[in-house]
Amino acid sequence: MYLTVHATAGLLIGQQLSNPLIGFFTGVLSHYILDFIPHGDEFIGKFSTKKKLLIGSADFIVALSVGWWLISQNYLQLNPVIIFTILGTFAPDFLWGSAMIIKMPWLEPINNLHHAVQRSRPDISPSAGILLQIILLWTSVIILLWK
Repeated sequence: MYLTVHATAGLLIGQQLSNPLIGFFTGVLSHYILDFIPHGDEFIGKFSTKKKLLIGSADFIVALSVGWWLISQNYLQLNPVIIFTILGTFAPDFLWGSAMIIKMPWLEPINNLHHAVQRSRPDISPSAGILLQIILLWTSVIILLWK
């Protein structure tokens, strides 16, 4: 699942919570739940590390842009709970990306869990996966706009 989808889920979840620490761990849990849904981006795993980091960076910029737009239009107010929840939704992918660049043995169990979740679901085509992620993203944004 792209970071943009994880971030909008984090925005939705963070609005319902009052404790940043609970927000962080709920964000991490939501990451794995969303990653369990088939999302068609398995083809990225075949790319070079440099290309994966480029895609991840672009996705991160889009996620920040969506969040910034929602905040600038006063659809939500940024607070520590939302920040920590979004950080939790990003954490598994940032740790995985860090492990691609720098070999850190302590990250291996975390990355093994991440890969186990990714491998436990059926694959779908990239076009179906992108469509599903767009639907999830827009659904989250619409819910945020209606609040």
